Amino acid sequence: MVMIGRWGVGILFLLMVCAPVHADDGSHGIRGGTNYKAITTPQPTSAPAGKVEVIEFLWYDCQTCYVMQPLVERWLAENRERVAYSRVPAVTGDNMIYFARVFYTANALGVLDTATPALFAAIHRYARPLDNDEKQVEFFGELGVERARFLSVFRNSGTMARVREAQVMNRRYDVQGAPTLVIDGRYRIDPTMVASPEAMIEELDFLVKQALEKRAKD
Repeated sequence: MVMIGRWGVGILFLLMVCAPVHADDGSHGIRGGTNYKAITTPQPTSAPAGKVEVIEFLWYDCQTCYVMQPLVERWLAENRERVAYSRVPAVTGDNMIYFARVFYTANALGVLDTATPALFAAIHRYARPLDNDEKQVEFFGELGVERARFLSVFRNSGTMARVREAQVMNRRYDVQGAPTLVIDGRYRIDPTMVASPEAMIEELDFLVKQALEKRAKD
């Protein structure tokens, strides 16, 4: 995966999507309101009054997702009062199932918030291979999770059931790869639609504001 400097720029960002995605035919500049796609069948949301639902579909083995995390966290710090934000594993191919299991294992063990940035850093900053059970046991051991506890949850049928639910959710939201942002159950953004990580965040911000303005008028 090609990177330039801290983020990668211009057309290179379009190549960074971490699964096959068909590029949008529209403009790829930073133009609020133009670089997104409507979800084929809008999905119901569960955001409380005054907030807009935002879902991030991610994959731990995706360098683009790693690149996006600081920008996402910075945006969230400024917008938590107006969004209901959640993360779901992107599972658009069999090669993405393993880390989806890791995601739901971390969630069941109560260490997801700690494990997510640590996994991204281990894989992409430190080039640490975490692609098998023993390596995951070691990694989660560093987070204070005992071997038997990790393996019990990781290999539990309930964990795979959550992965299958995520696969269904990916299809419902027309997710094509990672990272993908879904706003208000109606719109999605991925790196093929914008020219930079900053543009992806700008588009997110535009769509959230648009949804809130629409609610205010209704």
